[in-house]
Amino acid sequence: MLDRTNDIVGLVLGVLALLGALLSYLRWVHPRLKKARATGRAAIDALLGRDAIRDSITGEEIHPALPGVGARMAHQEQQMELLTVTVTKLVDQQVHQQRLEQRVDGHESRLKQLEDQTIERVANKAEQVAMWRGVEAIAKQADPTAPEIQEPPS
Repeated sequence: MLDRTNDIVGLVLGVLALLGALLSYLRWVHPRLKKARATGRAAIDALLGRDAIRDSITGEEIHPALPGVGARMAHQEQQMELLTVTVTKLVDQQVHQQRLEQRVDGHESRLKQLEDQTIERVANKAEQVAMWRGVEAIAKQADPTAPEIQEPPS
């Protein structure tokens, strides 16, 4: 009978050990394995890419397709080339704008000189007319029959 009791106790302890091992697997090992498998799948999807995820019943796309890292890097390189071209064009435009501003500054300077010269000519003309009027007045005082002096043409 003691042998039978030892067998039953051994069987119960074996079943309890199996249940304990199963519960610890379900409690600690299985979630970690599931997480590791998901991480590995995500890493593979990121590196190699994946097709779109679709609902099997409706056929509706749940997640769009994810291209592999090579395709994404090629796209980024194209974008960088486009950005480089754009920045080069912006620099060219800036240089062109600076040249135009320098030309405008030169034109403004020349225009200011022309305005000053025109004002000086007008002032000189007025002085010349006043001088000729003075000469005419002196001439009339000296000889009242002297003809009037005509203004010079403009």
